[in-house]
Amino acid sequence: MKKEIHKFFPDYRIEALETWLCDMANQGWKLVEEHFSYWTFEPCEKGAYRYRVDFKNSGFDTDAGQRYISFLEECGAECITVGSLLIACVKAEDASTFELYSDRSSWIALYTRLMRHIWLSELPLIPLGVHAVVALIAAIQGNSTMLKNSINNLVLWGFLAVLILAVAAPTYCKLYKKRKRLLEEKQIFES
Repeated sequence: MKKEIHKFFPDYRIEALETWLCDMANQGWKLVEEHFSYWTFEPCEKGAYRYRVDFKNSGFDTDAGQRYISFLEECGAECITVGSLLIACVKAEDASTFELYSDRSSWIALYTRLMRHIWLSELPLIPLGVHAVVALIAAIQGNSTMLKNSINNLVLWGFLAVLILAVAAPTYCKLYKKRKRLLEEKQIFES
């Protein structure tokens, strides 16, 4: 018997995804595949598996990505790729020694990649700025038709911008704080 759950995780929420997958394993469900935010699980012994999640902007379809997956599989992990994410599943008894990131520098690099990815998701904000400038020019020139069109577009793009910011900003702030703390620790311990 398989179980399918529809759940969306933005790429930059890897810690939440990892926690959710581990919770599913603790309930006796092992991930077998993911397809367009549909996660398919099969029954397993409760708590038998642990998950680690990695992120690469370029995904894992490159030669380097495939070598990385082969290396993880040689270490005993079962790997599933989901776009820019790599999900590594290991048996619970091996989980204490299986970490994808074991030093501060690699964690800092991961958080930097995730923060950059979030900024790229903010690209829809550019039209908002363009429409704001057009509305300002129209208001200065007294062009009511152009002003009305720009205001309508501002409302649409403004709603989209607020939605994106509402979703991404809290995660970005968390990543920023973690990265900052790691940079401070690195400076203390490597000085």
